[in-house]
Amino acid sequence: MGKINFKRVILGGLLAGVVFIIIELILEGLVYLIFRLNESDLLMQTFDDITLSGVRYHIVNLSYFFVFCILIIWVYAAIRPRFGAGPKTAFMTSGIFLIVLFLLYVNFINMGIFPLKICLLSIGFNVIELPSAVLAGASIYKEE
Repeated sequence: MGKINFKRVILGGLLAGVVFIIIELILEGLVYLIFRLNESDLLMQTFDDITLSGVRYHIVNLSYFFVFCILIIWVYAAIRPRFGAGPKTAFMTSGIFLIVLFLLYVNFINMGIFPLKICLLSIGFNVIELPSAVLAGASIYKEE
């Protein structure tokens, strides 16, 4: 059992982040074209004083995506020796994060932080984005 190759984890996480963002742009564009609905508009309707623009917002948002994807690839690298390399382990890793995300959204809905519509839209996007991003990042990960 080899040690985790952190250079490859970061490289895989960056690739996963790029794939995640590209798929998100495509999905949000399609949903907007078909339903005239997007997460940003729903958030601005829900919260009066929220601003989803500006340099700081975009830097934090992009940094979050890349750190999140690096963390996912690190978990993939950690469970890979036990379950083997390949898509099965990548899907298991994305499943772990989807379950955590789902539980967070259930809690946010229960506490009244986010309306159901925003959470359903976000979970629907993540069911497609997350496995695709993990598959891309996992495809370039190799142990030392």
